[in-house]
Amino acid sequence: MTADDIREAVAAGDYAAASAGFQAYANTLPPTAEALAELADLVQWTTETVACARAHEQARIQEFRDEAHAAAAYSR
Repeated sequence: MTADDIREAVAAGDYAAASAGFQAYANTLPPTAEALAELADLVQWTTETVACARAHEQARIQEFRDEAHAAAAYSR
């Protein structure tokens, strides 16, 4: 598994594959400062991307709640 594979899994919302990929990827990295910096960059990107996806989904859920509330109010 490569960093690009993990990024693709996260971007596709396949968090189970990304999680498994992180473990496999981390196990293949050499014990160097460069490899650690690359892993840290990947973790940062993943954290930000997942936070954005979560915020987007929370906004969608709130829209559904608002629509349901409006529908209930007008159906009376």
